[in-house]
Amino acid sequence: MANEFLFQMMSEKEIEIQNKVLELFDKNAPELSENVKKKIGDIESESRLKISFVGQHNAGKSTIVSALTKNKNIKISSNVETDETASYEWNDVLLFDTPGLYAGVKSTHDASALEAIKVSDILIFCITSSLFDDLMIQNFIDLAYKRSYKNKIVLVVNKMSQEDGDYDELKENYTKTLRTTLEELGGNFDDFPVAFIDAKDYKDGIDDDDEELIELSHFDSFIKLLNNQILEKGLLAKVGTKCTVLIDSMSEAIASTGTELDKNMTVVLKRLTRTIRTYRKEMKYELDRIVMDLRSSVVEIGSELTNKIGTSEIKDEDTIEINNRIEQRSQQAVEEIEKILSSKTEEMQEEIGDVLSSEIGAYVFTEIATDQVKAETVTSKNYAGFVEKYGNVSKMAKATSERVVSMALTKGATDFSKLASSSGSAMHSAVKVVGHFFGVKFKPWQALKIANGIGKVAKFAGPLLSAVDLLVTAGTKIKEEQELKKIQEAKAASFNQISGIASDIVTSIEKQYGLMEVDVFDKILEEIDEIRNSMVAESENNTEFVTGLKEYNEELKALVNELNSPTDFE
Repeated sequence: MANEFLFQMMSEKEIEIQNKVLELFDKNAPELSENVKKKIGDIESESRLKISFVGQHNAGKSTIVSALTKNKNIKISSNVETDETASYEWNDVLLFDTPGLYAGVKSTHDASALEAIKVSDILIFCITSSLFDDLMIQNFIDLAYKRSYKNKIVLVVNKMSQEDGDYDELKENYTKTLRTTLEELGGNFDDFPVAFIDAKDYKDGIDDDDEELIELSHFDSFIKLLNNQILEKGLLAKVGTKCTVLIDSMSEAIASTGTELDKNMTVVLKRLTRTIRTYRKEMKYELDRIVMDLRSSVVEIGSELTNKIGTSEIKDEDTIEINNRIEQRSQQAVEEIEKILSSKTEEMQEEIGDVLSSEIGAYVFTEIATDQVKAETVTSKNYAGFVEKYGNVSKMAKATSERVVSMALTKGATDFSKLASSSGSAMHSAVKVVGHFFGVKFKPWQALKIANGIGKVAKFAGPLLSAVDLLVTAGTKIKEEQELKKIQEAKAASFNQISGIASDIVTSIEKQYGLMEVDVFDKILEEIDEIRNSMVAESENNTEFVTGLKEYNEELKALVNELNSPTDFE
């Protein structure tokens, strides 16, 4: 399966199950079906993988899109034919085939291309085996470093069959040339995954069922590279988003056919899940805001050193001072993130307490605390585990208000307003005493190493200046045109390296945040899912509708496991 596009394959599996689920809802519960469809529509944008193809106007972008999707209807021309960004829906993959950047034909070219780039998860920058010309290398550097898209870019060298020679030798020579070209402008070849392919050969090989031509195209190496990017960036979670919506909807539908406790437990779990997911989004928003500001600050600090090139003498202490300031600014951002996330976590825990001690939460706990549920049932044991895990609230309910249990026994706790008035305050206080319901210590930054790239600041200035070979001292003006050009090139290279350092720092922080998300959010949601899954499995309703939902629930759970551990592609 290594030659299959991973995201598309997983998306097809999800869509197949989704269609079966919706068909079952349409047949048995049309009112619920419309609700499920709306939920799926609401997350359509975030559940799609977005890929932009950018670069030279004649680099074969449309051919690569056509080869990847096996869509023969994409127009292909040697002229600047794609004069507006075209989008192709490929199940849950959205592909943007952009105009050639800076093609000089229409001013709308760049605007439409840059808008697609902004929203994309991956950027495929396409050039031919002729490699970069002077304009295109500047565009590539601008996109990667000045616009800070370095960590999104995959570089593709297309039309390899146009060159005579052994593929491996050509690849080695092109790699050396690309490495040198990028280093001269302050870039780094190792920043980018690179594939050397011929998309037309691949298309022709597929059309003619010519295995040799398919192999010679090396298009499989491009697909493998894309799969690696999907895995490294955690983009399979987009497919998982739709799976989650379907699983939640089926669980609610099954619970609606169960006991009053099942129905109310489902409401409690739904509110907990919504609370956690809401705060997860809010925290990610705050993180993005801070790291964007950090990136700008690092570039601004580094530019102070860049601006001195050609006008002032740069001493070792200058680079050390800049390095220290970047590190201090990074640490400041980390502290700001920790402060905000800690505050948000406390708010989240407070809201979780509100859910657990609400009218319906109190009903659930008191029902479990009494003999309303038979002790020998598996479901009872599962619910009891829920109570024990989240602060042993049933015991506190008895300790703080015997009237709660009494009311549950005599009236079934159906009068929520009276239940709340008798138990709300005491119950809420008792729940708060528990504190951290989920046992997570929120210290996401204690293992943080701020950016491997910070040390680069002190390293790049010396080599840059020696390469320029200037004989200037502080305040000396550059008069010769040739020397001025060298100064400009050195400044550009300096800026690009500073921008690369800023991206490395941001990436380091984002990776650490990702680990925190797993520890804080995923663990909580997994525990809630365990209870929900147990409720589904143990439902005694054997109607065709519920039986079908159970079957598809298992299929989706298996797909989620596959999304989390796609071992066949490692």
